[in-house]
Amino acid sequence: AVRSFFSSQNIEVTDWNVVKEGKEFDIVIRVPSPVGPVLMYCRAKDKKKILDADLSSAVVDGQVRRLPVLFLTSGTLGKDGDSLLEKKFKGLTFKTL
Repeated sequence: AVRSFFSSQNIEVTDWNVVKEGKEFDIVIRVPSPVGPVLMYCRAKDKKKILDADLSSAVVDGQVRRLPVLFLTSGTLGKDGDSLLEKKFKGLTFKTL
């Protein structure tokens, strides 16, 4: 699902690491934009409910790499997730597949 999403959006994968086989991946991607390609860190996670801790960990990993973060998941955000995205995780883009 992740690879098909990337190909449908013309996103190029530059680095792909398996964190948990079939469940979680750390990916560095090149995303097309009007001002040229943008490097991003992507955390792809197959989990029903995404918690605050999942988002925090992805943001920290993105900060270490000095890249904006894309969080891809098959699940949904926890009950406080939407407000947290706006207030706490400004450099994070959340996308449900």
